[in-house]
Amino acid sequence: MQPILKWWDQAFAGYDDDRANAEYQQQLKRWKELAAVAKSEGNKAPPRPRKPEDPRTSRHRPACLYNGMIAPLIPFGIRGVISYQGLGNLYWAQYSRVLLPTMIRDWRSHWGQGALPFGMVQPAPYPCDRWQKQRKDAYALQRESQILVMDKLSRTGIAPTMDIGDLNDLHFTNKQAVGWRMAQWALATVYRQDVLYSGPIFELMETKNGKARIRFTHTAQGLTTSDGLAPTHFTIAGNDQTFHPTIAVIKGKTVLVHSNQVAEPVAVRFAWCDQRHPGVPGRRNS
Repeated sequence: MQPILKWWDQAFAGYDDDRANAEYQQQLKRWKELAAVAKSEGNKAPPRPRKPEDPRTSRHRPACLYNGMIAPLIPFGIRGVISYQGLGNLYWAQYSRVLLPTMIRDWRSHWGQGALPFGMVQPAPYPCDRWQKQRKDAYALQRESQILVMDKLSRTGIAPTMDIGDLNDLHFTNKQAVGWRMAQWALATVYRQDVLYSGPIFELMETKNGKARIRFTHTAQGLTTSDGLAPTHFTIAGNDQTFHPTIAVIKGKTVLVHSNQVAEPVAVRFAWCDQRHPGVPGRRNS
């Protein structure tokens, strides 16, 4: 957590209220001029600049949301947690592999109920260029971190969402599907009901003759795509870690992928992107 705490310490020390407000007034004046021009030309005005926020009193400062919204609930017994990560996590996405399981362990220690079930909804398939991030693949890193948590901690699960929602709307327009998937996980893992509760999860990769065969768990009767066409959005890389588009074919409960540009594959990715583009089959990123 040190990089995050150091960032906030610097933000606290470097904030000057008078300077921040003076800069804001300049931005606001410029925005009003641009908005007037846009209105006269019948165009949409640019986004209005945000008022400066003192980091020392920001609701996003370390521990503020936890102390205000989580800590008061700890005296009460709960059956489990369903969580949704906001886009504010994108800036620190490369730390998600450590931060997410740390948070879950911390909450479990405070509630004292053992392995408190913890379900995670994957981020919406939405372009997030407006949000600050340190890496271009931040959204993919967040999704991957959620999947990796399931290898580290018991009684955790996810509801995949790459095939749900409107690409032009941050909030799911089809909330029924999101809720249903999370409910299936809870019914199966928390309440021990015999229901299907997961899409395919990566198990292992085998390579032979320049091709990679991906095996999955939770395949039920076999793999398929929502449109019946060949799988898309798989990429493959050799030792140079440069990923290339692949030809992917479903073989029973496996996916066989290869590329003429990669003679000896060592890694495969699926849907490693900010959003689901039109035409991508409905399947979780494994």
